[in-house]
Amino acid sequence: MPTTTPGAASQPARTPGATPPPLGPRQSRRRMRTAPVAPRSAAGPLSPREVKVLRLAAAGAQQAAIAAALTLSLNTVKTHLGRAAAKLGAASRAETLRLAAERGLLPSDPRPPRARAKALTEESGVEEDGSRNVR
Repeated sequence: MPTTTPGAASQPARTPGATPPPLGPRQSRRRMRTAPVAPRSAAGPLSPREVKVLRLAAAGAQQAAIAAALTLSLNTVKTHLGRAAAKLGAASRAETLRLAAERGLLPSDPRPPRARAKALTEESGVEEDGSRNVR
């Protein structure tokens, strides 16, 4: 009669090179807690459109006004702002604008943000709230 250890018959045999069994919930949580987090890194330079959106945002324009001025959808403006933040390694819109200014991506304009936004949106025929300026 062959000798086996208790419980060995209930365990499936593993062949070398076989895929390991899936992790249980406890093991998964433990690995996620101890897994190293990759630092945010720039995915590349900002696109010209991302820079335009950032410049209007830095001037104080609201997202709807930016969308109307550049003839983009509101979701596209949000996407450009989000991607610019990711590329700059920022966690918020304010931090995105600060980092963009530090890197020379935004023009230095002595006017207050609302005045800059008004000037930029007037150039494109769009009111600050995003509505079209018909004259």
